[in-house]
Amino acid sequence: MLSALREHNLPGEWSAVPLFYGSGMWDLEKMTWIDRTLCRMLQKSLQKKPPEACDPGMETIKNAAGPCNWTDRSYLVPLLRFLEESGAAT
Repeated sequence: MLSALREHNLPGEWSAVPLFYGSGMWDLEKMTWIDRTLCRMLQKSLQKKPPEACDPGMETIKNAAGPCNWTDRSYLVPLLRFLEESGAAT
């Protein structure tokens, strides 16, 4: 899946750009009106999908109620390692 994302979003010379994953938070109260509206639309569209058609990320968003925090500091390790190895962290 990562290679498909890379090919679609980073064509040509951009294909060598490193990608890192990090989860975020879900708090409708802190979102702008447009973001809140879009997220509610996303949730409603996911509610219509059967569970077997949803990946774990979709299920998580589908079932998000109230503020949710999916951040995990361990996701920073590959990014920090990359920065150290590239000399960018100095």
